[in-house]
Amino acid sequence: MSVATTPRAGGQGGARDFLAVLFRRRWIIGTVFLVTTLTVLVINFTQPALFESTGKVIVKRGERDNLLGGGRSMLTWQEELASEVEVVKSSTVILRAQQIVDEERTARGLKLLHIDGKNVDAIVVGESNVLAMSYLSRSPAAAQEVTDALIQGYMDYRKTAYVLQYPKEFFDSELARVTTELDDWTQRREAFMRSTQTVNLDVQGMQDADFVRQQNLELAKEDQDLAQKRAALASMKNMLATGAGSEMPFSTDAGASADFVLNDTRRKLAEARTRMKEMETVYVPQSTELAQQRAEVDNLQKELTAQISNRVTLAQAEIDNLQARRDQVARSLADGQARMASYPERTARMSEFNTHIEALQKSFDNLAQSAGQAKISKATSPDWTVALLTPASKAYAKNQRDYVRLALAPVFSLIIGLGLAFFVDGLDATLKNPHEAEEALDLPVLATLTEQKRRRA
Repeated sequence: MSVATTPRAGGQGGARDFLAVLFRRRWIIGTVFLVTTLTVLVINFTQPALFESTGKVIVKRGERDNLLGGGRSMLTWQEELASEVEVVKSSTVILRAQQIVDEERTARGLKLLHIDGKNVDAIVVGESNVLAMSYLSRSPAAAQEVTDALIQGYMDYRKTAYVLQYPKEFFDSELARVTTELDDWTQRREAFMRSTQTVNLDVQGMQDADFVRQQNLELAKEDQDLAQKRAALASMKNMLATGAGSEMPFSTDAGASADFVLNDTRRKLAEARTRMKEMETVYVPQSTELAQQRAEVDNLQKELTAQISNRVTLAQAEIDNLQARRDQVARSLADGQARMASYPERTARMSEFNTHIEALQKSFDNLAQSAGQAKISKATSPDWTVALLTPASKAYAKNQRDYVRLALAPVFSLIIGLGLAFFVDGLDATLKNPHEAEEALDLPVLATLTEQKRRRA
């Protein structure tokens, strides 16, 4: 006789079946509960207790349009304070805070403390200009000490480094650049003045103009003297060549001893010739007296010719000296004229040098004055005002252990374990109790092995 079996529905059978499932699948429920509870406990209790200290500052908003003006430009509240939060976390402020901590600990003879930037935090308190800075540390004292240093470092940064450093660097670099250009143009002007022997073009121009005028006059005089000397030399050479030396005109330098001797010889020659003519009318040509007179005339003629030759040589030497002097005057005149011709170019170059130097000097003076005004403006009216509201508070424990989570985790693990137990039990098709056997076989159960064991016991 075959018996039809029908699948049983999980969860039916009342409280006894419910408890039976729990009893059979207790290892699943226990394992889920223990694993979840132990995991939550390990995660929470292995994390060290951290302490946090907080301090607050207020930041005055507004930024100058420029260094020399009094106007201020306003940024949006979100832009300004969001930027300030990042400034607090910046390496510049953290390094400044590290210096403050190191100085204080060194002065007190304590061990140095390293500030971890990951534990630095800052928030904006509501919609205000108040910044709350905090530092997280395992030591309460260290948390409070570092928070104080962070506040001081941020205030120093805002009051000194950011406010004054930028204009100082700008003006220093600009002044250095203008000074370098000014020195370069000054050196170029000095080199040009040395190469062209330029000192004062106005004074030198007047002096060179007078010099050229004097050299022109001197050159004209030398040319006139040369012309006279050359004419006299030509006349003497002509007279000497034609033998008419006795008829030569007297020299203009009659007071000179050489001219006196020459004139005296000419006078004697003229007198001797006169006597010879008179004697020719009286004596016969072969007479001794006439021959002596002729010999005297010849001697005087030779002496006069020799003197004239000497005078020609002296005249030529004088002309050579005059020519040399004339050439020197001409060279001096040419040099003066060359200097005068170079004045337009030299004036233009000097004007270029002076224009650049004056412009650079004016720029330097303006920059120096602006730098002074900027420093005064910055010192008397800072762009940012940072005031301390509350110093670093006494460090408080940062609650890392969530006891609500610790309590809820086992509860939820029991629920998950129960669900998983019934799910596994529902997959099991074996007959586990008399009730399931009666339902499956549609026959009554007369006895169970468990009851026989109990009776025998």
